[in-house]
Amino acid sequence: MSLMRYLGRDSNIIPARWQAGLLRGGQAYLIEIALRKMMLQLETLILGVETDNEEVRRQEMARTCYRAILLMAKLIAGARFRSERLESLLVGYVKENGINWDVVRAVDGLQRELEGEKPMLYCFQIGWFTTYGTPLV
Repeated sequence: MSLMRYLGRDSNIIPARWQAGLLRGGQAYLIEIALRKMMLQLETLILGVETDNEEVRRQEMARTCYRAILLMAKLIAGARFRSERLESLLVGYVKENGINWDVVRAVDGLQRELEGEKPMLYCFQIGWFTTYGTPLV
């Protein structure tokens, strides 16, 4: 999977928005946090989870990456994300101390219902590849 393609190596989506003044500091901060949390989740899946089923680990890693990419593409760095108020609320929320695990589990459960067992299939169903070009794997 190539996050760099989305973040700027092979396309200019985020750098172009920044240079045009369309990517605000809060959005850049949210992208940074999304990437850091994705890397932490991947590290945990690779080093901190013991399983005999590597397919489950691979699917969870794919799910983690696709969720981060969709978060950035559809919300944080999306051309339609213009609400500074929503951006401010999101930044404030991620800066809060503590995690409301009830909310995390509820959102994760609902998202898993949408994605099903195969997050890549979900990305096809919502039009990720038709909107953003070739597959990211």
